[in-house]
Amino acid sequence: MTTYEWGNKFLHTEGSGPSGSTKLNSYDVDPDHIGDVIEHIAERDGVATPASLLDSGRSPNAPHHDCFEWDDAIASESYRMAQAGLILRTITVTIVAPEGEAETSRGFVSVIDPSDPDSQKKGYIPVLKATGDEANYVVRQAALDVDAAVKKLGALKEFVEDVSKLRKVHASILKKMEPRQLATA
Repeated sequence: MTTYEWGNKFLHTEGSGPSGSTKLNSYDVDPDHIGDVIEHIAERDGVATPASLLDSGRSPNAPHHDCFEWDDAIASESYRMAQAGLILRTITVTIVAPEGEAETSRGFVSVIDPSDPDSQKKGYIPVLKATGDEANYVVRQAALDVDAAVKKLGALKEFVEDVSKLRKVHASILKKMEPRQLATA
């Protein structure tokens, strides 16, 4: 059995929700149970989709029922679909290499349905069960994610450098001003 955990979007302090516009109703829901449900859906349907995860959670007995806002006065069906998508994207799995090194990864990755690639139906499969083309896809996606992170880091570095330059200009202007001007500024 795979051990799943909530990803960073679900790390929280008491009384706070995850970042983003969607949130889970309950943080007490065991991600292992949800991971098992998602695996089952992916095995049954080829891929797990937000719609299939939401449908499987409609029963009050479902392990992930409490992840959704069921009060229609508060949330619409599209909001619940967004919650299901958030679950699929943020559950993580820790992979332990033979050397004992642990690496945390997304638990499920978005692919075109491997059982019917001609349909172009997209959904999620467990990252640990990706084989062949799906595994190559997962590796390519990971490379794209790393590339995006490097670009964001570069942009942040440029921002910090720009702020530093602005502070120098500001200090230079303040030095040139007369003390009387500073008092009235």
